[in-house]
Amino acid sequence: FLPEKNIAIEIDGPSHYEPIFGQEALEKTQAADIQKNGLLMSKDITIIRIRQKSSSLTQYGKYVLFNALKDCINKNPVKELINLEI
Repeated sequence: FLPEKNIAIEIDGPSHYEPIFGQEALEKTQAADIQKNGLLMSKDITIIRIRQKSSSLTQYGKYVLFNALKDCINKNPVKELINLEI
């Protein structure tokens, strides 16, 4: 959480978008994510969700992610859901 910018950053592993622990667990996780998004946005907090598809990042991947995050943070969005993928 970046309180000075009102931005929350979430890294979602595969259990947030694949039924790794079963369909019921996936649906509960996704429902909790939606609820959390709504709660944060109702407080004028922007959420940056990073969908983690790879367990390791190359140096270039880290550079791309860093710059994408920096761009999102610097544009100073309000009440927005931003999705990134790594």
